[in-house]
Amino acid sequence: MAKMKSGEARRKNILKDLLDNDCCTYKYLMDTYQISERSMQMDIRELCKQGYQIKGIKAKQGYVLKKEEAEESKGYFEASDAQKIRKLFLMLILQNSSNGYTVAELGKMLRKYNQEGVRADLKTIRTALNELAEARMVVAVGDKYSISGNALLQLALTSSDAIELLNLLETCSRGHHHEQVLKQIQKKLTIALFNEPEDEDISSSAYVVYNKSFENAGKLEALLDELNRYPFEEKILMIAYRNHAQQIITIPFAVGNVVYSVDKDQLYLLGESKGVRLIIQYGTVINIEATEQENHIFRNAFYRSIIDSMFSISVEDPVHVKVEFDNIFAIREKLNRLRVNRLGARLTEEGGVLYYEDEVSGINDFAGYLRRFGYNCRVLEPERLRNIMKESARRILDAYRQLEEEE
Repeated sequence: MAKMKSGEARRKNILKDLLDNDCCTYKYLMDTYQISERSMQMDIRELCKQGYQIKGIKAKQGYVLKKEEAEESKGYFEASDAQKIRKLFLMLILQNSSNGYTVAELGKMLRKYNQEGVRADLKTIRTALNELAEARMVVAVGDKYSISGNALLQLALTSSDAIELLNLLETCSRGHHHEQVLKQIQKKLTIALFNEPEDEDISSSAYVVYNKSFENAGKLEALLDELNRYPFEEKILMIAYRNHAQQIITIPFAVGNVVYSVDKDQLYLLGESKGVRLIIQYGTVINIEATEQENHIFRNAFYRSIIDSMFSISVEDPVHVKVEFDNIFAIREKLNRLRVNRLGARLTEEGGVLYYEDEVSGINDFAGYLRRFGYNCRVLEPERLRNIMKESARRILDAYRQLEEEE
C-alpha cells in the first residue's frame, strides 16, 4: 500500500486524539504535531468534510468530537492515489470474472475503463497484482489471476441510484426512530457523491403543504392546531404581525395556501392583502381576528400550482429559466440532485455543456444558488435573472477595486 502523505497521517492521528479525549486544546494539537494554527484549522476542516461533527469550544480553547461520532468509531478516509485507483480497478475487474484474467488481458481492460489517467503498462500491473497477492486479495493460478476469498466484496451503487436514495432520506421526518442512523447514511452519501459535507442547499428544503399528509414534521401539528382556530379557508383574516423592522402591521389578509418548511421549522401564510401578494411568517403574527368577508383565493389554481415552482417560499409568478453549466467536477451530480426535486426541471447535454431548464418562482433565491457555481454557469434566460447575476459580479469587482485603492 502507498505510504500515507504526512498531512493524512497527521489528520488520522488528530482524529484518534479526538476519539480518545473529551477535548483537544489548540495548544495540544499545535505542540503535538508541530503545526501552525492555520494548519490545525485546515486539518479540522478536512475532518469535518469527511462527515465528523467536530466543534470548536472557545471557552476551552479546543475542539470536541460529538459523543455519538466517537461511539460510531468510524475509520479515517484515506485520499486516493494512482496506486490505490489501479488496484481498485483490478479488483473490480477480477470480481466479475469466473475464470480469472492474464496480465495482458487485465492491461487491455484496464486501459479501456481507465478514467483517471493511471498507468496501465504490463510491468506496473504485474507489480500491483503481486502486492494484492501479498495482501491475499488476489490469487495466481498459472498465468491467470483471480479474486481471493479473503477479498472484500465490492458492491456498486450507481450515481443515479445514490442520488435517488439521498433524496428519499431527505424526506425522512424528524422524530423517526432511526433518525440518527439515517442522518449518518445521508451524510456519507453526500460526501461520496459530491466530495463535500452536506450543505444546506435551498433546493433540497422539504415543504409540507396544507392538506397534504405529513408525519412528525417538527412543530407543524401544533402550529396547524393553533391556526385552525380561525376560519382562514372561508374568511379573510385581520392579521397583526411584526415586519423586518419590528414594526407592527395590521392588514386584511386572504390566505391562499399554508406552507411549512421542514428545514426551517417555520409555518408560512401565502396570500393577498388588497390584491397584493404577500408572505407572512406565522411566528411573527401577534393577533388574528376573522372578518365577515369571503376568502375566494384559498387553494385556487395559482396557489396550488405555485408550490411546484417555488425555489424557496415565494408568491412570484413562475418564470422559465435556462442556464448553461460547464460539465466539470461534480456539477452534473449536483444538478441532477436539484432536478429530481423539481417537478418541471430538465437537464440536457450538448457539446460537453450542460443545460438546466426549469419554471422557477423566487428568482433571487435561485440566483443565490447559481452563485455557488461561480464562472462555471451562465444564465441564458430570463434577462432579469442574468442582470441579477451581472449586478452581483459587478458588486464583487467594485469591492475588490475599493480594497486595492485603500491599499
